[in-house]
Amino acid sequence: MQSHRLARLLRMIVEIRTQPQKPPEQIAKELGVSIRQFYYDRNRLADMGFTFMRSKGRFTILSDPVVTIGELPLSEILALVLATRHLFATKDFPIVRRALNGLFTIVDHM
Repeated sequence: MQSHRLARLLRMIVEIRTQPQKPPEQIAKELGVSIRQFYYDRNRLADMGFTFMRSKGRFTILSDPVVTIGELPLSEILALVLATRHLFATKDFPIVRRALNGLFTIVDHM
């Protein structure tokens, strides 16, 4: 899988998890893809083991693939990785260092 597609799928997971009130059209626009590509990507995630529920035109992720580290499902691990990336903007490097050490621990357990 190409890295830009993987990054888009990860962003899609995070958006659906953190902003369940957003309609698919808005998520697609923010991801820079067509609504058709959004549904194609959603189907790819479903093929990977994600389960979705659609209610009032919005999606919710009901379950992740069974890839866990401790009690964390895959989407929460990926959200943690993406959130840690944004910590660099705070320039609070002791916190960034602790977050990176935590991610290294997660990777070691994988």
